[in-house]
This record gives sequence, C-alpha cells and structure tokens, in this order.
Amino acid sequence: MFCPKCGAKGEEGKEYCNQCGYPLPQTPQVKKKTPVFLVVMIVIEIAVIALVGGVIVSRVFKSEKKTEDTVDNEKEEKSDEPSLVPEETQKIKEHVVIEAILADDKNAAADIAASHWRVTADRVVNAGASSTIHQDKVQNPPINIMDGDETTNWQEGVNGSGIGEYVYFTFDQEYKVDALTLKLGNWKDARYYAGNNRPKKLKIITNNDSWLIEFPEERREFAVQFSSPAGIKDFQVEIEDVYRGTQWDDTVISEIGLWCTP
Repeated sequence: MFCPKCGAKGEEGKEYCNQCGYPLPQTPQVKKKTPVFLVVMIVIEIAVIALVGGVIVSRVFKSEKKTEDTVDNEKEEKSDEPSLVPEETQKIKEHVVIEAILADDKNAAADIAASHWRVTADRVVNAGASSTIHQDKVQNPPINIMDGDETTNWQEGVNGSGIGEYVYFTFDQEYKVDALTLKLGNWKDARYYAGNNRPKKLKIITNNDSWLIEFPEERREFAVQFSSPAGIKDFQVEIEDVYRGTQWDDTVISEIGLWCTP
C-alpha cells in the first residue's frame, strides 16, 4: 500500500503514513461466503433423500393397498359362490336309515306278489356262495334261490349247521326294492322241510344297508317290508342262527324274492 499524499510505502494495516502522517485508506474486510458448489450439493442430497423416502412410502402404500384389494377380491369371489339350495342340501345329508320289518300278516307275501313285480334270475349278473353242498343227483347252486321254483334250493356245504355261510348276488342295475319274500328251509316236500335245518336268523346285506332279521319256526312264506324303497344292486344273505332239522345238519333256503313297485 502507498500513501496517496507522499507516495511512501506504508505498512499493511497502518492507519497513518509513517512519512507524512496522512491517513491511509483501509481495505474493507470481505466476509467469507459459502461456496455455491457446497450449497448445490446440499440441495441435491436433500432432494435425493426426499425422493428415496417418497418411493419407499409409495411402495409400502401400494403393498398395503394390494393386500386390501386381495382380501376384498377373495371376499367377492366367495360371495359369488352359489349357496346350496334346499334340494342340494338334502343330497349331502347322511344316508337315510331304512328299517326292515317282518310282517305278521300271513297273507302279506301274497299281497306283495299281487301288487309288485319281481327281480328275476335273468337280472343276476353274478351269483356265488361261501359254500355249497355236493350231491350226486341234485344240484343246489345259489341261483336256485332266485328262480321262482320252491322245489329247488341252495344248501350250504360245510360241516355243522352252516352258521356264517352266505350266498350273494349282483344284479344288472340297482333296483328300488319295497319288500322281500322268503321261503326258508327245504320246501321240496314236508319230509325234507322237517329233515333239514331252517334259518332262524338271517343277516341281509346290500350295497347300502344291512339288517338282522329273526324268523319264527313255521312253514310259511315270510314277507319283509322296507320303511322306504331300498336301493339294491349287491345282495348277500348270511346264516346267523338255525332251527335244527330232524335228519340232516344242512341249512337250506328255497326262495328269496325282491319286489319293486311297478
């Protein structure tokens, strides 16, 4: 710095010239300013932070919205499912219990035969038995039970009274059966009826139901009536107990009829 009056060189920071004492001009102090670059960087950082925060919040909101929409859609889909009407509800109920009732009326079998039609032997596609007696002159296969002829029969073929032995049939379709008729024992004639065992208790098994029925000791055609039509395609009859014969320890069944409403 030089004195404006005498031109002498002055010292930096002095207020007066050392030579002539003239007041020296003072250099004003400049305040330091924050670099523009720094300000820009701070602004950019703030903007980036705001942007990232906004993206995160947006994703969280969308995720929550999606979850709510999914739940709402599931509720709508469920609400769109058709409710069961009474008829469909009835179909899924438990199987209706059908009772088998032994008729006391001795004319019941004849009345049933007069008002129903019989499932005949030609409707049988399969027949068999747990055992069958072997005789030289007489054949006693299970199908004899279904042939409508009381002089032919099935006889079990094990030693003893045949408890637990059975016959079975499969029909060409399921029939709605209202009643059964049975001729138990050997109906060929009175001598054979008395001489062979007669079933006392029979277990009747079908593809849908089963019943245990006890019969009185008398020679008549029994009638068993169902409380509602029984769907029968597979049919099995098992000996549970017998009335003993006077001559032979073989249990015999002559006829069983399955009767349906015309």
